[in-house]
Amino acid sequence: MNARSACPALLFAALLAAPGREASAGAWSLDRGEYYTEIQASKYTTETLYSTDGDRIEFPQTPWKLQQMAASWRTQLGWRKRLNVLFGFTGLSVAGFEGPAPGVPTNTGLSEIELGLHYRLANGSRALALEALWTAPAGYDRELSTGLGDGRQQLAAALRWGSTLGPRAFAEATGGASYRFQEIGAPDAEADLDPRRTPNVYVDLGAGIGFWVGRSTLLGGRYRGRLLASTTGTGGPSNVHAVGPLVLTGDDQLDQALHLVGPMLLFRLDDRMDLLAGSFSTAAGVNALHFDQVYVALAFKQSKLKRNQGLLGSTAK
Repeated sequence: MNARSACPALLFAALLAAPGREASAGAWSLDRGEYYTEIQASKYTTETLYSTDGDRIEFPQTPWKLQQMAASWRTQLGWRKRLNVLFGFTGLSVAGFEGPAPGVPTNTGLSEIELGLHYRLANGSRALALEALWTAPAGYDRELSTGLGDGRQQLAAALRWGSTLGPRAFAEATGGASYRFQEIGAPDAEADLDPRRTPNVYVDLGAGIGFWVGRSTLLGGRYRGRLLASTTGTGGPSNVHAVGPLVLTGDDQLDQALHLVGPMLLFRLDDRMDLLAGSFSTAAGVNALHFDQVYVALAFKQSKLKRNQGLLGSTAK
């Protein structure tokens, strides 16, 4: 494998699976009429990728850098006794997607919309919830704005677990799967030859921990992982596609993995408003872009959860 063939294989997956771009704020659930809304801005840049062997290598052209700036809005709303509604959207500005800037245009616009349900199973010192989430492209031109997405939809399901760790800390973990597709249940031999269009199933993993070091300051860390479980894509030397100046061979889409870690800092402005900042970086990957992201967010909430019950918690005690 070489850099020219490896880079596009996870180009869309790295952009679309970016951490923080998820409607739920964790394992704990809101009561009817309560809400959590987060407005986030982030910047992601990369000049390197991970090969099939997991080695980090440079892009094939110099200087060449992929840069993404994102703005997202996410809301979790208590709708029924055990049921929360999730919705949100993401806008992107992507430069260097199809080659070195300024030789190619920057893509800017809405990327995706999300709608989901969060069902509470437990919500005390131990939290457990089931989630279902539908993600769809936000109407961009799939031919002219390829940096905003690949035009596929996604159905995802996850089990979220959380636990308090004394009065000042909490831990969370997530496990689930997602299915990316252009059309459900319709075999398409032509699409299976193009990694930008094939139906894929992924295993999605997540974890987080937070410690209150004062009345208003929380220190924490997060992990996000995504592994390719199955694909209808076909490999072989005859399956070759160009993505801008880069060339992709079919075999490179059949093994993908991305593991991200990063710190988080939260400052509680009052019981209904938090300021968050943090970063994510790739710890390990296979056929994936290296990921370096920084983000800031402002969260508005109304909740009776305690501060050791995840990011939804809002009371001072």
